[in-house]
Amino acid sequence: MYDIKNIWSLVTKIIDIFIKPEKESKEKNIQIGTGNISAKGNNIIIKSGDLSISQVEKIANIVYKLNRPELEKIARETADKRVYELNKSIILALKCNSKYVHIFSEPYMQISLSDAQKAFAKDGDDNLKIMLVNFITNLVKADPKSLTKIIFEESINIAPKLIVQQYDILSLVFLLLYAPNYKLSNWEDFENLLNVYILPFIESLTENATCYRHIEYTGCAFIKTGYYLIEDLLAFYYPGFFCNGFTKERFEKDVDINISKYMDDGILIKCFHNDHLYQINAIYKNDIQGKCQEKHYDDSLIFKINKIQREHLMNNTMIKNTIIETNKNKDFLKLFSIWDNSFIKHLELTSIGIAIAISNIKRKVGESLDYSIWLNEKADFNLFESQLKKIPKIFDGEYF
Repeated sequence: MYDIKNIWSLVTKIIDIFIKPEKESKEKNIQIGTGNISAKGNNIIIKSGDLSISQVEKIANIVYKLNRPELEKIARETADKRVYELNKSIILALKCNSKYVHIFSEPYMQISLSDAQKAFAKDGDDNLKIMLVNFITNLVKADPKSLTKIIFEESINIAPKLIVQQYDILSLVFLLLYAPNYKLSNWEDFENLLNVYILPFIESLTENATCYRHIEYTGCAFIKTGYYLIEDLLAFYYPGFFCNGFTKERFEKDVDINISKYMDDGILIKCFHNDHLYQINAIYKNDIQGKCQEKHYDDSLIFKINKIQREHLMNNTMIKNTIIETNKNKDFLKLFSIWDNSFIKHLELTSIGIAIAISNIKRKVGESLDYSIWLNEKADFNLFESQLKKIPKIFDGEYF
């Protein structure tokens, strides 16, 4: 049995740690180069001079010491080691963006830095460290009066509330719904897209509803009533990759008997999936119109070319089988299975979810996407929303 005095002593210690009255501290002056940085109480005072990278590192260490929670010796040493490791990583990343280091004299930057330090001191996970460094280094570049700044600030606070599995889920939804790649020209490019950008995130998929409900709780996504099928997303963004092909005779009958002209013009190519058949050389939805107009085809001819391609596009079952069979990878079977049987297909990302998804793509596959395409309030993010509205969406088992 615990003695009442021992219990009270333990409670008192806990109160001392977490509700400790602020103590006065003597001013501590640190001379650094041409500037003068001083710490007093919970404030950092930068009196003069431009900041250098080395000064920022010292500011980062001071920020941590001023905001470090009272911990017992072993925990404190572990936290200190983690934070100094985080600070080093931030400084290393900032060397490529040294013109922005003056931002560390701003209160909002130091507060966000402190939030990142506390999160990593508590967790210590290297994946979280990479995410936090990404957010800090992008926050310094953001316009102080912009929505983008707020998004990065919030991401620093939200990312520690998720696990790596949830980062991957956000990245996968982002890539499939919001980030079509408009630089593909052949089937090998598309296979590379699947294997380099989609495949790495599939292993984290789960049917567990709690995982998705927590994502919604953090404000990274909404679980909507309707949903999109992967097949419909791929057919909309990359229709040219999912053509069954047509015969030479069919083209001559429906379009023009002079088939060699269209081969020479680059309008007609061999089908991606059958060398004995043909298809129109158009990967994306508006490619046919643009390429045909470049060749000065009249509207009637463009209509016929569009029609023959459209009539030979794969249905959803064919698209699914093509992805699974071509890649010969059971992970893609898992992708379709879990997408169809979990909340992931209902997720639509918020700005914070998109920021975390993009940062995680850099962490996992090393690709740096331009945040401003999706997060800058001056950019046309509605472009992606308007595209999604054109894709068939299912409500209660029926297309809407």
